[in-house]
Amino acid sequence: MTNARCLMLALSLAHLAPDTCLTILPALAEDLPVYPKAEYGWFIYADIEINAVTFDLPRDLLGILEHARSRGFDYIMLDRDWPTDPTLPIYAWESLAA
Repeated sequence: MTNARCLMLALSLAHLAPDTCLTILPALAEDLPVYPKAEYGWFIYADIEINAVTFDLPRDLLGILEHARSRGFDYIMLDRDWPTDPTLPIYAWESLAA
């Protein structure tokens, strides 16, 4: 038996637009390795076969996938309470807090 290690990039949920988190990721979870993380977040396999997706992925999601893959990460964990990364765009979620 071989022990394997996978690297996970932890990012703030603020690096995805609300629509991506509330609409796109749940739709992807039916067919791709994208999993809800409890109440506020997602686990995403970073090496998703982009060609397997039947619709265009949003720019914010493509950006974090590319960011993770280019740095050698296997998975992405998006969490509401994680700090933001200054090299990635940040999207406004305040309008949903009401």
